[in-house]
Amino acid sequence: DEEATEILRAATTLAAQLSSEAEEDVEKSRHDIESEIAERGLTGADAMSYFLSATFGSCEDSFEWMNFFNTGNVSRVMFDTALALLKFDCQKVTGLSQQAVYAKMARLGSGTITKDGFLAFLESGDLDQAE
Repeated sequence: DEEATEILRAATTLAAQLSSEAEEDVEKSRHDIESEIAERGLTGADAMSYFLSATFGSCEDSFEWMNFFNTGNVSRVMFDTALALLKFDCQKVTGLSQQAVYAKMARLGSGTITKDGFLAFLESGDLDQAE
């Protein structure tokens, strides 16, 4: 589909911008963040919120980064691409599959993830509250 092709092109461009040194820094940073999540005993939406805030400075900034085309919505393809670029293991960090997290975020929106749905899910702290 056309959206998937454009998203893939944008993701490829973003990935190409990272040098191998920057990739090593990102990998170390991701590992450090995941270690902090484990040390703090964070799970679910709290763990995902911590990861995104530590990576981007805030959950709002992480949404803006995922919103590749500034449409105000994040499609499933955009969400999956963003988490793949971040090497974010949704199951490991939140205890839910990536598909389940997307469904919970989109459920609070309109079939795609809106900024309000994204932030409501992350601020819920408890994954069950987002159901």
